[in-house]
Amino acid sequence: MEDSLLSEGGAASAGVGSVDLASRLDSLLTYPSLGRLLEGDDRALVNDMRGRLMKRLRAFERVVRQGNPQDAARAARVVRAYTLTIDFLAELESGRGKG
Repeated sequence: MEDSLLSEGGAASAGVGSVDLASRLDSLLTYPSLGRLLEGDDRALVNDMRGRLMKRLRAFERVVRQGNPQDAARAARVVRAYTLTIDFLAELESGRGKG
């Protein structure tokens, strides 16, 4: 499970093929655009995105705690990226309320 999380989470590896890259890009593009997230008063898209990000973050945090040293190091970098993304989303939301 840990290996699949790391490959699905976008951790770079030397042998990434174009098919694997395409599938990872497809999964990234399933997130709503920032424009759709910020327009209107419907919080469902933002809440859905945050929920998916938090779920993945918890999975990678588990790899950091329980994975082998190599996987834990890669997962720690992914955790940092997810944390920054979640923080950025929160900042966008707080700015949205002020505008």
